[in-house]
Amino acid sequence: EELSAFDNCINCGLCISVCPVVRVVGVERFPGPRSIGISISRALQNIIEMRDTLFECTGCNACNEVCPQKIPIKQIVIRLKDKLRKIESKAIPKDIIELTKPLTEAKMFYQPKDSEKKKKIVRRQLEKLGLPYIEDRFDANADVLLYPGCKAEERLYAMKEGAKIVLDKVGAKWTLMDTFICCGYPAEEKGDLDELQYLQNELLKQIEKLKNIKVIVTICPGCTSSIKRLIEKSGLDIKVKYIVRYLIEDIG
Repeated sequence: EELSAFDNCINCGLCISVCPVVRVVGVERFPGPRSIGISISRALQNIIEMRDTLFECTGCNACNEVCPQKIPIKQIVIRLKDKLRKIESKAIPKDIIELTKPLTEAKMFYQPKDSEKKKKIVRRQLEKLGLPYIEDRFDANADVLLYPGCKAEERLYAMKEGAKIVLDKVGAKWTLMDTFICCGYPAEEKGDLDELQYLQNELLKQIEKLKNIKVIVTICPGCTSSIKRLIEKSGLDIKVKYIVRYLIEDIG
């Protein structure tokens, strides 16, 4: 059904004009979103030969944003990557496999650091900024779930700590998950839809344990869209909001 959406293409060329990969490497090396979708969808036997082209797509979704026909080009590329993985697992670039190993091993994009070592780094960073340290909070009765995302959880600590400080400041009754699980966005971009499903099932279990949650507050745009789709699919009566939107709409 998604592949047949290319039948509605009007050859306007807008997707090529906004593609950052075309801008950097040129249309001779990377034919552009429309060409990828049409050439592979009409001749799926060529999918292995076009492996490098498929994985050069960054998944930025700029093509879909400007497409007057709203053809889901990004989702088609993801489906094609998944099909490629199932046809020939070795066709997936080794660096992508290596980069995403932690998704299988730790259920997050980065290998987690030792908790005590991480706490020392966080305290040092906050001290330099003159900000207070707030212990991670796990409250089963909270109505706001703070979801920091993999990067803020294991690399850019100040993002997570800043969000905790802000939520405390506005009086939100917030909590973190007792076990952090990736939203699945990296698995989707890799084109591994089985891994995506696994991670999202695990994440949903964590969310469902928190019976009073009314809103999930995120600090990563990718996580926001990914979790929003997950919650809509699950039927849970929970809002998903990027922290700025939460502050405007719920705090005022």
